[in-house]
Amino acid sequence: MKTDVQRFMFGTGMIIDGEVNLRPGAVIRPASLAGDAVYLQKRAADQRVLGMLYALHESITFEFQISASSDQAAAIDIWNAQWDLIFLSIIARHPVYWPFGSVGDCSDNDKSIFLNNLVFSRWAYHPAKKMQQNHWQTYAELIVNFKNLLNDQRFIHATSVAATHYNIMNGSVRMAAIWSAIEALLGFDHELSFRISSAVAVLLEKDAENRKRRFRQIKKLYNIRSRSVHGGKIENEKANAAADQSHQVLCELLIDFIRRGRLLNPEEAEVLLLGT
Repeated sequence: MKTDVQRFMFGTGMIIDGEVNLRPGAVIRPASLAGDAVYLQKRAADQRVLGMLYALHESITFEFQISASSDQAAAIDIWNAQWDLIFLSIIARHPVYWPFGSVGDCSDNDKSIFLNNLVFSRWAYHPAKKMQQNHWQTYAELIVNFKNLLNDQRFIHATSVAATHYNIMNGSVRMAAIWSAIEALLGFDHELSFRISSAVAVLLEKDAENRKRRFRQIKKLYNIRSRSVHGGKIENEKANAAADQSHQVLCELLIDFIRRGRLLNPEEAEVLLLGT
């Protein structure tokens, strides 16, 4: 395949040991934009980009390269590659950002940098997470199922929340967002506390004792969610701790449904609850 056009995203949040070929024409590798003022001025497409580079260049840890046969194909592929990063964020259970982009040859270290998907979040400065071999194995095993599920709006909502809730400072609002994602995945519209707690326990646990433990955990978290949504007074620290636990549950559910290759329909959800 002729690949004359290359596009890049520069990101934060993942530490990668070496170059990883995700598929033909898609590579992710360690990268840095660290440099002095002269270097940054040389790389920045304009003054606005330069200001953002000054703020974030030391946090950049990787680059995602797309190679394609035309400008149009490369533009489409680099846009869709954002879903790869969202999936990796879910697998690692850690925020991933890709604020900068560029076009050019991978050997050209002076290619111009522009703003790509800039999000103002304190997490952009947090230590990146080292990606383990099992993370890449999960990605390789499930990426086809993940992308097939992007035809389902419930799934898109849940994955988007899982990857972006970090940007919400208020713990109660984070709780509301995360539980809206869990509710979307499960599809229940009444008796939510009991139904969601039961379904999560059955989906994620195999034996009776673990299901009881999980049921109690989800019931407690959902009660905090309800207080958050309906204006109950909850300390932000407590709400954020509950949101962190809820995010773990959301990621577990997402991986479970991705392995299945589809979400449950209403009839399957009822059968799940009844245990028949």
